Amino acid sequence: EVDSARTLVRAVGEVRSPVSIVVPRDGSVVALLNAAGGVTPNAALSRANILRGGKTITVDLRPYLKDGILAPEARLEAGDTLIVPTNRDVYRINGAV
Repeated sequence: EVDSARTLVRAVGEVRSPVSIVVPRDGSVVALLNAAGGVTPNAALSRANILRGGKTITVDLRPYLKDGILAPEARLEAGDTLIVPTNRDVYRINGAV
């Protein structure tokens, strides 16, 4: 039996459906996000992280929403977890604008 940490990647946090999938052959974060149904409106796209073997790698997901692509350095490896945090920044404008 194969250890799932050696074959799977996960997406958690502000994704529509947290998911674990077999690591894409090309390590595509986009493939993982698509499998998770995309990100929610509350996602803090510029502060996403990949957890890999005790290290945290920050990934900016804004180009994913704009163009459907990410920089080549944002590649997944088996056992990685993509965490999409919640955007807690709220802006309000009061008065006549």
